[in-house]
Amino acid sequence: MDMPSQALKKVRGDVITSRAWSRLQRELLAQMTGGHLRTFGSLSTSDKLAAVERAVEAVGETAAYARLRAHVATSVDYHFSPLLFQPPGIAQEFSATAEDSSTMPRAHPEADPLAEACSRLLEASPHLKHSLKCALNHPLPHGLRLAAWRALLSRPDVQKDFLVAGKELQPGDESKKEISRRCRHVLGENPVFRELAGSSVALSAMQAVVLYWMQRASGEVLDSELLLSVPFVHVWREELERQVDRSSSSKGEARVIFAEIAAEYVHFMEMLPPSVSSSATESADGMKKFARRVEELLQTEDPQLHQALGKAFKKTGGSPKKDRRAWGNPFHHTLKSILFPHIQKMLVGDVSMDVVCYIWDQCFIGLDVPEYQCLPYFTTVWLLLLRDRLLRAKSVANCMLRLWKRLYQVTLVH
Repeated sequence: MDMPSQALKKVRGDVITSRAWSRLQRELLAQMTGGHLRTFGSLSTSDKLAAVERAVEAVGETAAYARLRAHVATSVDYHFSPLLFQPPGIAQEFSATAEDSSTMPRAHPEADPLAEACSRLLEASPHLKHSLKCALNHPLPHGLRLAAWRALLSRPDVQKDFLVAGKELQPGDESKKEISRRCRHVLGENPVFRELAGSSVALSAMQAVVLYWMQRASGEVLDSELLLSVPFVHVWREELERQVDRSSSSKGEARVIFAEIAAEYVHFMEMLPPSVSSSATESADGMKKFARRVEELLQTEDPQLHQALGKAFKKTGGSPKKDRRAWGNPFHHTLKSILFPHIQKMLVGDVSMDVVCYIWDQCFIGLDVPEYQCLPYFTTVWLLLLRDRLLRAKSVANCMLRLWKRLYQVTLVH
């Protein structure tokens, strides 16, 4: 028996042995006897069906039925979540190194049919995207991640504009040459992107999306904005390569996928949290709140690291006094100084792509919950992982150096 069938059998066993099931049976019996149906056997078939339908309808409005539904939902979540979101017996943790990521265990093979079914359901009924909250704190399987990001970041207007109204820069245009050079440089210099660096179609997708954003924003593309396109290309890479393999004249089909990536990227860029925004005012206000929250978490989770960073920050003159006064808290201002370059690009290039996609899963699923801001928590975990090096830091510059030396070595083992 395959694992999904075993899980379904366990759900059935949980349900029929539960108190909620017994209560529903008693409720149904009460409805039947209350209707004076002791002579049920003597009724015609149509009368029997009518009587059962009336009893079921009445029971469906009772608290017993509501409790049973809740029990079924809980049981399904308990038995199927391990198949969908992580392989059995392997703890989910931040560890290992980027060099190990090519041999990291992927989603359990038994999860593929379930993930595919969820993906198709999500594509057919996008309004069900709110149900993805049951996947919070789980790395999504690839197929489900593709469908989830697509549903959560849908922008049909951008897709249409990209395909119909978007002006393509001519091959000889210096802007296109510069963007192409920067994309190649980004993918080639960082070991985190090595899977994408060897894919010509991934490079083409990245170039097309960044060029479109440059046209749309009517300005220069920041390094952080360029980096933020990489996870979307990463998630779509397999589909792009399959499309190229299937068709010898694949330029048109590939461009349709480029439009999908552009739509997700534009939606994402237009809803960036204030701490990541390229706007100086929004970014300053957002980073104040962000730094304050990270400090609170550090004080709670690792007082020793918080104290060590505080000492290192005090030994450094840092920025002008007026800037520190504007922040009110020197610790927050200095924390902002060492974190902002990484937060501005949502840790892309700093940790493995598996970790980035896991973090972004959480951010996108919690989009419609203003109170749900997970980036400070992930940033705190990231600092805790590098605590041994940070504890030896003697200054702000030393802190920054130690962060940079170990960033790419943080990855996620499913």
